Amino acid sequence: MKPVNLFLLLALWSCENYKDLTANDPFYESSYLHGRLMLTDEISGDTHKPLGKKTIYVFNAADKGDGDFILNTMTNEEGYFRFDNLRQGKSFKIIYSEALDGKIFKAEYLTTTLPKDSLLFEATVSKQQPGVILEVTDTAGRPLGNVDVCIASSGLPYLAGVCEGSNYTLKTNSRGKAGQFNMAEGKYYVLARITINNVKYTAGTEIVISKDKTVEKTLVMQSSV
Repeated sequence: MKPVNLFLLLALWSCENYKDLTANDPFYESSYLHGRLMLTDEISGDTHKPLGKKTIYVFNAADKGDGDFILNTMTNEEGYFRFDNLRQGKSFKIIYSEALDGKIFKAEYLTTTLPKDSLLFEATVSKQQPGVILEVTDTAGRPLGNVDVCIASSGLPYLAGVCEGSNYTLKTNSRGKAGQFNMAEGKYYVLARITINNVKYTAGTEIVISKDKTVEKTLVMQSSV
């Protein structure tokens, strides 16, 4: 029986372990991802607004974004960013999340191939926060701007057709949208009203706010005459 070459066994063992290490190394044989972080806010009407000086994180693809990140970087003044040292052929999740103007915005992208140039990384209002997004239209489905919207935890203002005593008072934008976030859980009454050419129009609904979901409702204004 021939003697076993100890150095050969050690070399083979080291090679196999090196393969195991590199298989899990997110930076091995690195590539890159380049993009631009933009904001689109359906409530304010902002679209493709560059977000400068914001932090973006890279996670493993299977991560939900609440664990340890692999890399992070900050966008420049114009919202551009770049991640180097990302392994080609491996999937990653890119996440941005931040509260701006009283509401949480989030952007998420799952890479499938690298390198990636000119990624439009768009942050929108997260629908996993306690709040409501309302769209107000006429009977033809056209959006109505400048509509007064009142949200109350009591049904009294709603039944009386007034805004006095409401928890929140809003006004729709030119696209007929209005929103309120960071609301306490529970039932609310929504009243929308506007006067056009001396004719009063109203609409109402009831909503239930939960801690991890945004309610979306469309209100169709009807003449009160």
